[in-house]
Amino acid sequence: PSRILHVLRAPPTDPLLVGGLVPLLANTDILKQVVKALTAFGARATGQLVDGLLDPATPDVVRRRLPLVLKSCASSLARDGLIQALATSSFEVRLRCGRALLALTDKHPELALPRHVGLQAVERELASGDDDAAVREHVFNLLALVLEREPVNIAALAFDCGDSYLRGTALEYLETVLPVGIFAALGRRLSTVPAP
Repeated sequence: PSRILHVLRAPPTDPLLVGGLVPLLANTDILKQVVKALTAFGARATGQLVDGLLDPATPDVVRRRLPLVLKSCASSLARDGLIQALATSSFEVRLRCGRALLALTDKHPELALPRHVGLQAVERELASGDDDAAVREHVFNLLALVLEREPVNIAALAFDCGDSYLRGTALEYLETVLPVGIFAALGRRLSTVPAP
């Protein structure tokens, strides 16, 4: 690690080195420096990064960390790779790709997802059968990618508070903006007691 850190003090510029840097994402001791070096390549490294993310032979720890770099790549290739990874079998990879897509589209609104693509990802998550706080966070992240972000974020927070009025308002909002099937599936996941 000390030799690698010494080399990364002046980040490499040859894109041929991207393939050698990607496996180093598995090493926690040098993670920040490797992410910084890969990010410095910008869109020139996007193809190799997406290949690593989508390749099932890539170690899970590396696949989980690749979105840290891809969220800084202002290209439709990065966005499309992150979208494809939303269908992977690893929930942790899907969660991190959703977060990366939020960061990417915050900085680059021109890379926004088509509404139907985001809603398909939401349907897949709701059909997965998993039910915990991380899944709910991921579903609301996906919704924020295709709906107005601030109202979606407020709705997500409403289900974490004890105020039944806020939860009711959030449910009402979601019912008006979501297709009926998605709202019904999401409603079953939200542990709310209906107001009298």
